[in-house]
Amino acid sequence: MIGAQLISEYDMSAVIHMFSLAIQEKVTIERIALLDIFFMPHFNQPYNYITMAALSAE
Repeated sequence: MIGAQLISEYDMSAVIHMFSLAIQEKVTIERIALLDIFFMPHFNQPYNYITMAALSAE
């Protein structure tokens, strides 16, 4: 990963922080696809939009 662009009307600070750490640690898209990002079983699905984007990346 070498960069990320986000636009939203919602607070995206946690996602921006996650991407900045991923860039700093030279995390690959393949590794991001395997991460359990922000998963809380009572509130959301096991795959969020970051994981889904990483899984569909070529």
